[in-house]
Amino acid sequence: MLWADNQWGMSAGYAGSTFGMDNAGQSKGGRLTLDDHLFPEYWHHFELFLQASTAYYMSDYQPLKSTFDDNLWVFAIAPVVRYHVATENSLDPFIELSSGPGYLSTIHYENRNFGIHFTVQSMFGMGATFGETHQWAAELQILHYSNAGLSVHNRGFTSPVFMSMSYQF
Repeated sequence: MLWADNQWGMSAGYAGSTFGMDNAGQSKGGRLTLDDHLFPEYWHHFELFLQASTAYYMSDYQPLKSTFDDNLWVFAIAPVVRYHVATENSLDPFIELSSGPGYLSTIHYENRNFGIHFTVQSMFGMGATFGETHQWAAELQILHYSNAGLSVHNRGFTSPVFMSMSYQF
């Protein structure tokens, strides 16, 4: 049975770092996803699934203005394209890309003015599936949030290293 034969999955992840060179504080984030695998078989080692996610970021940045917040929720939904390198091995490395719309709980986070609540979540990741039926996956991801120039203020941010574990059922 291939890993893609499993129809649903969940993942939990953690990030802790400075999310940009000009930040005055350290941010920590957590992310929870629900995956819906759209097709039962791989297509030439490619897999496509839809991912709904929620992320929470908390910063120790001390804002100069009271309108800036140190907590941020992000809600997003995006298709994920994953390329599996060795689908028949017990450890199956992969790379993945994703981009989709999202919602930010605030337009002011740390020293950033996002301009609007709408965002585009872009993700690049790599990892490997493992387990008897490849039901587990360990991943490292880079996440970027930006409003894609839809506002005069387009101060996005990047979460440079997001570690996550997922389970497919």
